[in-house]
Amino acid sequence: MSRYIYSIGLVLLTFVLGPGPTLGHPGSAGPPSAADEVLAWNATALAAAEVGGQNNIVITRTLAMVHLAVHDALNSISRRYEPYALQTRAEPGTEPAAALAAAARGVLVQLIPRYGSAAQQAKATEIVEGAYAAALARLPDAPAKDHDIGAGRAAAEAMLALRKTDGAFAAARYTPGTGPGQWRPTPNPVPPHPSVPDPAMAAGNLPALQPQWREVTPFTLLTPGQLRLPPPPPLV
Repeated sequence: MSRYIYSIGLVLLTFVLGPGPTLGHPGSAGPPSAADEVLAWNATALAAAEVGGQNNIVITRTLAMVHLAVHDALNSISRRYEPYALQTRAEPGTEPAAALAAAARGVLVQLIPRYGSAAQQAKATEIVEGAYAAALARLPDAPAKDHDIGAGRAAAEAMLALRKTDGAFAAARYTPGTGPGQWRPTPNPVPPHPSVPDPAMAAGNLPALQPQWREVTPFTLLTPGQLRLPPPPPLV
């Protein structure tokens, strides 16, 4: 699972890595590059999502939202690329490191409560808040620091608003079939692991995972089925 998720993270980094603002006040030599900070927040997002109970499918959405918010935050400071969700520009002199951290945190703290148990959510929140506090502690206190953070929050809020009705949490129940080529529930060990809340399903099979995901609004495609391949030849 970790290798699969890490690969997704590397793909998503293409949105934000490359020539961009140097971390440190604009015009200064600055400490680490934006790429270093983005990589650090990628690791934080992965760690929080995993301990927070997110599966392989929903983590792809979480990472995309985090990295696109980071992209918009940095792009609002130094407009080099087309914006994704945030169309406004940050004020001159905005600190990229503060904006980047606030953008990533802003998305993650809103997604964490949607998954896992209370204990898992608490662990995920601890990871994110710890990384955020450490990121801000590396920056000098300045009168404009709150504004710098605000630029990142604006990017996070724009991303969250854009994906609010994307169908990721739509109610859907898959009814298994018995015909050739139709998916059937996977046999579950006895006792069931992980535990299955529905007693009717706990006896032997796990339900379908994220059956609504085929209808979730894509991040780049126009429709979920835009590049869908034709079905295989009939089995009967």
